[in-house]
Amino acid sequence: MATFRTFLYEQMFGRMILPTSSLEGRTVVISGANRGLGLQAAIHITRLNPTRLILAVRDIKAGETASEKILAETAYQGVLEVVPLDLAKFDSVKEFGKWCQGQERIDVVLLNAGMATNAWSTTEDGWETTLQVNGLATGLLALLLLPKVAASPTIKGSLVKPHITVVGSEAHILCAFKEKSEQGSILASLNNEKVSNMGDRYNVTKTLSLFMARRISQLPLAADRDVVVSCVNPGLNESAFSKGDFTGFIP
Repeated sequence: MATFRTFLYEQMFGRMILPTSSLEGRTVVISGANRGLGLQAAIHITRLNPTRLILAVRDIKAGETASEKILAETAYQGVLEVVPLDLAKFDSVKEFGKWCQGQERIDVVLLNAGMATNAWSTTEDGWETTLQVNGLATGLLALLLLPKVAASPTIKGSLVKPHITVVGSEAHILCAFKEKSEQGSILASLNNEKVSNMGDRYNVTKTLSLFMARRISQLPLAADRDVVVSCVNPGLNESAFSKGDFTGFIP
């Protein structure tokens, strides 16, 4: 069981081995790729030479700026595309999922887009914004893209498996999640301003992300097709969450 001491150690000193396997012939999708972790992930992934890299972003202009930065830093020779995706709108998520289904292949999906805020607000779909962006819409997007990822043909001679990765946080171990003890549906409680603890909302949504990734990994479409579904902890990093009021170091 994780402890607070473990949490601090992993945040400050945890390190991952950078992947070096070639992504030649593959198509990679990164949500929230215009800044922060998403942008840095895109810069690294271009160095692995994917045939296509799709930056899924809410702000197209910011995505185009990120695209220019990526090309300037890496001299990437593949196809780099900026495609609209707004997790605060389910219709946008569905439209992006439909667009992906029409592509030749999708091999790697990095679901990075997210937010953190203490302020209560709701989306046009009627859900508390952080809950929808970090949880519901991210889960919907993973499910919409899973069939395409699972169906993409293997590449001869490559050991790289198809991936759907959700950016989580070890902050999930700090989650109090008092809403789960309320009567009725947990989602209804999380969507009720009167009983919600917004100071714990980021932690809660990252806990939901972990549960979601675990469950999707068990679906036959993922398990039987050898699709790797994971939830990763990026560790302590400096970031600025979209549409949130946190700017600084985020676990």
